[in-house]
Amino acid sequence: TQYLNQIRLEYGDEAPAQYLRYRLGLPQYIHEWPNYFPNHTTSKSPPFHVELLKDIDVGGRLAIAAPRGFAKSTSIDIFGVARFAIYSRYHFILIIADTYTQAKMQLGALKSELEGNEILKEIYGNLVGSVWGEDRIIVNGLGGECMIMALGAGMKIRGLRFNQYRPELVILDDLENQEMVASKERRDKLMRWLLYDVIPALSKDNNNIIYIGTILHHAALLKKVLDGEGAFASWRRKRYQA
Repeated sequence: TQYLNQIRLEYGDEAPAQYLRYRLGLPQYIHEWPNYFPNHTTSKSPPFHVELLKDIDVGGRLAIAAPRGFAKSTSIDIFGVARFAIYSRYHFILIIADTYTQAKMQLGALKSELEGNEILKEIYGNLVGSVWGEDRIIVNGLGGECMIMALGAGMKIRGLRFNQYRPELVILDDLENQEMVASKERRDKLMRWLLYDVIPALSKDNNNIIYIGTILHHAALLKKVLDGEGAFASWRRKRYQA
C-alpha cells in the first residue's frame, strides 16, 4: 500500500491501477495473484497453489490429482480462470464438473469475484459483460471478451461456439464421484465422452485441457490420464498427497 501511494503521489491517481494491470499479467508475478482475492485467501497462499497457477499458465493438456480439501478448485476455477479471462488469454472457456449444478456453483463463485471484488474493480474496472447468467458469462477482458460456460459431465459439447471461437480451454473439475466410478459401464462412458466429444469440440489451433480431481478408484478416468495410458501419453501430469 505504501508503495502504491508513492506511485499515486508521483504519477497520479490512475498510475497504481495501470502499474498493477501490467505487473499482474507477467508470469514472474503470478505468485502475487491470490492476494487479490481476500474472500478466498485468508492466509498466505501455500506453494502448492502458486505451483498450480504456474502449471496451468503453460497451457496444453494437464492432469492434476490432489486430496480433497486442498482448494485446488478455488485455485484453478477462480484464481486461474479469472486471470485468463481478464488478460484475454482465451476467448471461450468451459468449466465442467460431475454435475451441471456443481459446475454452475463453481461459475457462481467466479462471478461473485469478478462482479463484487472491489480490488479487481479498482484495478481493471467493470469486468461484467453483456451476458451474466447462471450457466454462462461474458467477461470484459483487457484484450476483448471472454465467454465462460458451465457444463456437467456427459453434456453435449460439439458445436459450441462463442462468436467465431470454439472452446479454447476446458477445465474438467472432479468429473467423477463415488457412485460413477463404482460402475465400469459409467467409467467407460465417461472416457468415450472425453475422447470423442470433448476433445474434438475444441478449437483446432488453441486446444487446452486442465483435468483436476481426486483419484477415487483404481480404474478411474483420472487415474488412466495420470498413468499416461493410450491417448493420454502426451499429457503433463502432477500428483500431490497430504
